[in-house]
Amino acid sequence: MNDCMHKITTWLVKEYIVIYVEYLNVKEMVEKNESKMLKMHILYVDFLKFIHQLSYKAESAGKMVVNVSPRNNF
Repeated sequence: MNDCMHKITTWLVKEYIVIYVEYLNVKEMVEKNESKMLKMHILYVDFLKFIHQLSYKAESAGKMVVNVSPRNNF
């Protein structure tokens, strides 16, 4: 999973100047879901680690990561 995350974040930073990411409330996603298997998959993905890695690489490359609300209220 880490290798895949590294490759995707590196590609995004190389490809785009500004990267928009939607804020996901992982805790709420897990609490509202009744499927134990889906809960495990949601937690496994580790969205926060992905965003952190993407932000770090973007900052190092002089690029920007912008968080957007899932409800379009900025």
